[in-house]
Amino acid sequence: MPKIDAKEKAIRDVFHRDYAFSVPPYQRPYSWGTDQAKTLLSDLIAASANFNVGMPANLVTPYFLGSIVVIKQENQPEAQIIDGQQRLTTLALLISALRTLFLDENSKAAFRELVLEQGNPLVGTQDRCRLVLRGRDHAFFETNFLRHPTLAQLSGLLAVKLSDPQQHLAENAKALLEDLSSLDPARRDILAAFLLQHTYLVIVSTASLESAFRIFSVLNDRGLDLTVADILKSEVIGRIPTTAQDAYVEKWVDAEVELGTQRFADLFSHIRMIHDRKKLRTTVLEGFRAAVPLTNPGTFIDDELLPLADAMQVIFQADYECTDSAIEKQANQALRWLLYIGDQDWMPVALRLLTHYADTPAVVATKMLELEKLAALLWLNRFDINNRIDRYGKILEEIANDKSRAAVLPSLPASVGEKKNAADVIGGDVYNLSPRPKRTFVLLRLDAALSSGEASYDFDTITVEHVLPQTPDANSLGVQW
Repeated sequence: MPKIDAKEKAIRDVFHRDYAFSVPPYQRPYSWGTDQAKTLLSDLIAASANFNVGMPANLVTPYFLGSIVVIKQENQPEAQIIDGQQRLTTLALLISALRTLFLDENSKAAFRELVLEQGNPLVGTQDRCRLVLRGRDHAFFETNFLRHPTLAQLSGLLAVKLSDPQQHLAENAKALLEDLSSLDPARRDILAAFLLQHTYLVIVSTASLESAFRIFSVLNDRGLDLTVADILKSEVIGRIPTTAQDAYVEKWVDAEVELGTQRFADLFSHIRMIHDRKKLRTTVLEGFRAAVPLTNPGTFIDDELLPLADAMQVIFQADYECTDSAIEKQANQALRWLLYIGDQDWMPVALRLLTHYADTPAVVATKMLELEKLAALLWLNRFDINNRIDRYGKILEEIANDKSRAAVLPSLPASVGEKKNAADVIGGDVYNLSPRPKRTFVLLRLDAALSSGEASYDFDTITVEHVLPQTPDANSLGVQW
């Protein structure tokens, strides 16, 4: 069996002569959008907030960017990327953008060497890129980004027709350069030092294509989330007195079966967020252990896990029940719209609204409508995940502090500015909203508003289709109209 090697590497040791990364032709092209690139940068800015250049390493909390899988022969630098192309390419864009903004020539040269190793004619070596992309994308990547990107140059690139991967490269480089330009130079230097010294990737390498794909499949198997649930099941129930363990195992399994294995696994991430109220910086398992008190495991299962599992089932079925049919209808309408939204960062807040205010259905319905509006506006306004998590964390904090159930949650209603920004989006080019589900959501939401909320669509898939010809004759009546 081929040897598998996994090494934790600081970014300065990833973009290093020990590795010559390349994207094999059978891999998909670069496809990260600006949301993902900007999120990577904002994560690094947040992680480096308490770091200063020269700080002793034992006082620095390192930041982990996950793992990449490569095919690599031992003691040879060539490494074909099987998993991790998007992150490595975006990191190369980020390093190039930082280099552009340095005032110090030594720093410029050091960062240039990270992405483009200088050749030496005296010893017969040529310039070598640390990362080589697929086919024709590489020359575009090297010429426009690795050598010396500028905002003027990038704006010029975006003014012409590009292929999809080249468009992504240009848009992300421009977005990173703009965001970095807005930072104070001293703060930018701190970020650069943190990126190189205390930001890590795990490089998993093997010499065989079959072995690399097997590793890739295991690392990306969504069923692995269940391992977190299984470990926690063992830890939590293992602390319960032996005489009561069988009963709690049955409760746990019933909840998992009722909710479904994947959603039940996701629930632990939501419970972690309910307690920690910050973006996850480690694994779900580590984050859960650090944030969720389990001094009384039986109470945790009875008073938290099971009610939240029930609430999650209500959300996914949009099946809230109470004695007032009008309130019930209002709450379920909000839940249905929430499920249309392209992220589920709102889920922990919805779970807490259902459980914390379970005895006051009118509050549940009112607050769920406010949550739906807020989640929709944050999505339409393209708030990145850090902004969304920060906002939802404040709401969770307010719910936790609402011991009297007064339901005064000042962070929940959308602000005037958020509403205005969303109105600008709706009043603009709705057809080309990205991602595409946004335009479907906007049209369905407007249709429901025009029909006083009575419009409903009981279909698994809803798409937006053309009614008029896309390429009408220039002299046609339609064009005249």
